[in-house]
Amino acid sequence: MQNNKVLIVDDEPDRMKLMSTWFAYIRGYEVVLERSGPAAKKRLELGERFSLAISAFEMRHVSGKEIADQVKSLDPHAKTLLVTSAHPSLLCELSRCKSVDGLITVDDFVSREGGWAQKISACLPKFQ
Repeated sequence: MQNNKVLIVDDEPDRMKLMSTWFAYIRGYEVVLERSGPAAKKRLELGERFSLAISAFEMRHVSGKEIADQVKSLDPHAKTLLVTSAHPSLLCELSRCKSVDGLITVDDFVSREGGWAQKISACLPKFQ
């Protein structure tokens, strides 16, 4: 892996805090947080690279898919995950996007089994 930097883009502060704590303190990654798509997009336009980007799919002005596309354009080996509450038909469509490596549903955050952490962990060996 070129770096241990993770970009988390989410307008839900509690979800962002949960993921950033897991990455920074439990897994030892450098975490960059952005609360909006345009702010994340600006970082990427300046050439900042990340090993992994996790973005909410439904955001105002810039979608999570746009963030994933930009991350992959800077580094095709970077991994991208989208957090979504989208309808299952949209999930199928998103799962076929070349710039999206995985999907985390909002239900994964409320499950007692820690579904979100399992999905992220499954992606981690792929970019280490």
